[in-house]
Amino acid sequence: MRLGYSVVNFIVTFSYVLSESSGSVTYPRLIAIIDCSNSISLKSFNSIIRYLQNDLECPSPREVCVVTFGTDATEAITCSADLPAVKNSLSSLHLYNGSHNNAQTDIASAINLSTKIIVNYPQPKNIVLLFSDAKANDPGRVKHAKLKAIDAASKLKAKVTDFYCVGMPNSNDKVLHKICGKSKVSYINDLEKPKLCPMPVTNIPTITPTLSPTVSKYATLFVIIDYSSSIKAIDFSKILTYLSANIACAQPRQVCVLGFALQPQMLVKCTYDLNLVKSQIAAIKPRENSGNHPQTNIAGAISYTNKYLAGLGPETMVVLFSDGNANAPGSNANAKHAAIMASAQLRKEILQFSCVGVGSTDLQTITSMCGKSVYNIDSPTHANLCPKINRF
Repeated sequence: MRLGYSVVNFIVTFSYVLSESSGSVTYPRLIAIIDCSNSISLKSFNSIIRYLQNDLECPSPREVCVVTFGTDATEAITCSADLPAVKNSLSSLHLYNGSHNNAQTDIASAINLSTKIIVNYPQPKNIVLLFSDAKANDPGRVKHAKLKAIDAASKLKAKVTDFYCVGMPNSNDKVLHKICGKSKVSYINDLEKPKLCPMPVTNIPTITPTLSPTVSKYATLFVIIDYSSSIKAIDFSKILTYLSANIACAQPRQVCVLGFALQPQMLVKCTYDLNLVKSQIAAIKPRENSGNHPQTNIAGAISYTNKYLAGLGPETMVVLFSDGNANAPGSNANAKHAAIMASAQLRKEILQFSCVGVGSTDLQTITSMCGKSVYNIDSPTHANLCPKINRF
């Protein structure tokens, strides 16, 4: 665990009181700088958003500004004391993954923009919180980009109360330490567990950390259904029955349903209306022996899911219903290998990936895709997924 003293510093800083008049308390302005470049995973990005939103649930009177960056930096959320509005705006932010124009990581430009924001919104105290893996690589040479980031941070630190860095998995720790100082570097995997709320105080700042749920709201449930010709009608009906039963007990959450054979197709667009989801699931028809769905492209469905999830705000758990008998693209062996590789990539980006085997299941392929999180639709002990779903 790389947390240590830095989080204590981080918490105390958030509790500084600037001024008191007529019973009002003002906290330092928070400038959050979020790395949205291609080197940041969706899972890390969602952890950043969730962490900030959890903090904004605290009743702390302060202004918050948000800068995002890739190749260029943008004032994504203008400084505002309307914290509910800021929290909502955070949900609309997204990674620049896939955008060629924002593929690079120009940390210096984001820090320089934050310096300008402080000039535009003068206040005695400001706190800067940089979320990044510190893999600066733009513009030009990597070493030059990192030196520019360190130099920009040094100039900004002279103008603010404190400057903290929150690193991602596989961060460049050396650069993070030079940007913020070793004692002021923390890591997102440590920070996302406690919910750290600043408490209004009149004299010495005090801290009351409270535990929060793993996510600020229940994770999105993304369901993938194999409706290729290898799934028999009776087994397909079991999928729909099984799915409806487990959605019925789910906590309020967003649910999406994707179907696939050779090509993926959204069967139920993402919605929080679980009654609508159940009615639309009931209307899905089996595709057995239709002649139009002879191939099973699991890799294509999972890759489509990974891209689709990039547009969703909350953390996500994915459940795949399939027999694992991939036969496209290419040979059976190549198709199964592609499915396993696509699954490995998806697991890096989400909370949980589970497989529910259906019919004559290729258990080796299913297990290679989902590891220990494998279920059998015909097993009485696996009939109820609700406890697992409701963990997230």
